[in-house]
Amino acid sequence: MTDFLTRWLPWAIAGLMLCAASQANAAPACDPVQALVAQTPVIEQSPARVMKARQQQKISGALDVALFGDSLAENWGPNLKRDFGAASVGNFGIFGDHIQELLWRLKEMPPAIQPKNIVLIIGTNNLWDGSFAPCGVSQGVVAVVDALRSRWSDSPIYVVPILPRGSGFTFRARDRLEVNADIERDLAGKTGVTLVKIDEDELTCGFAKQGCANYAVDKLHLSPDGYTVLRSSLEEAGLR
Repeated sequence: MTDFLTRWLPWAIAGLMLCAASQANAAPACDPVQALVAQTPVIEQSPARVMKARQQQKISGALDVALFGDSLAENWGPNLKRDFGAASVGNFGIFGDHIQELLWRLKEMPPAIQPKNIVLIIGTNNLWDGSFAPCGVSQGVVAVVDALRSRWSDSPIYVVPILPRGSGFTFRARDRLEVNADIERDLAGKTGVTLVKIDEDELTCGFAKQGCANYAVDKLHLSPDGYTVLRSSLEEAGLR
């Protein structure tokens, strides 16, 4: 018995340590319902947003940049020329959009475009909905990336992480950072996909409690100055 333990116990211990290390590096378990809700396409939840999607569907042809997402994408509209110069940019952002609704648009009402680059800004509205856990939001964002890649396989995709919002820019701060960390982990190794690095201290003016010139008064949407910061971050990520 002693010889048996001497011979096999070290191997058994090594096996257990390898298993533990594998589990430590694996993605944490997520409630299947969270993933199901975030990854299931749902029709736009207002007639106005459906009409907006129909209008966007009519845009066709080659584009230097295609923006997909929620109001953070849509509101960039007035400043696109300033921030992107002579580049042709198609804005496919829709106010109030959730991940599921963007997935529906990509499935049911995709525009007939050939984008050279894609920028994705989505997820803050899911985080605002307190029923979503961080893992549900992050898996939903990755599902959108996969949908974009499936439709436009050769276009580099730049994913903007979920930005700070709320009083002192601390709304669900821990969950938001967890979402962004999960997105970074899950996108690692995906060819042609880049998670944009944002200097949050710069963007939020040091997480100023009294507001910041880079944000609108609602402390959710960006001001023209905020979009300048975002554009600089995209340039640093490789979008020229």
